[in-house]
Amino acid sequence: MIGSFDDPLDIDLYLREGATSARPRQDALRARLDRLASTPLVSAYRTHTWPARVSTDGDPERIDRIEEWEAWAESRGVSLAPAFERHEAGSLVSEAGYEEVVLPVVWIDVTAGDERLIAPHVGETPFTVPEFVTALETRDGPGDVGPIARTVA
Repeated sequence: MIGSFDDPLDIDLYLREGATSARPRQDALRARLDRLASTPLVSAYRTHTWPARVSTDGDPERIDRIEEWEAWAESRGVSLAPAFERHEAGSLVSEAGYEEVVLPVVWIDVTAGDERLIAPHVGETPFTVPEFVTALETRDGPGDVGPIARTVA
């Protein structure tokens, strides 16, 4: 189970580009994860910047990744909505519409061995990226982290 940290964490932090009003929050989370990256809890840490919206017709690699995250959520009985919002969009060039995914301001994809956690997600209660980072900050080595263990169990 990821919550027990049997293996070090591999963390991918995703930031939505152009989110100027959210930039201080993104920077604060990045700084907190930068500090955690030097601890034994984290084996790898990467940051990625993605656009605010991804068209299902225009970016197959990103859509594949989003579908992978959605499959993870479905298999756990949780939802990535409303953070990841799918909807139909129109085109100014043609009458044909297309589907796009509107992305959250910040999200993470965390693996530990064979286990995975995507945040934010909603199960019985919402689970956010700051909650995950706070739980990590209370630890200084492998061991149970309470709320995370219960969330992904």
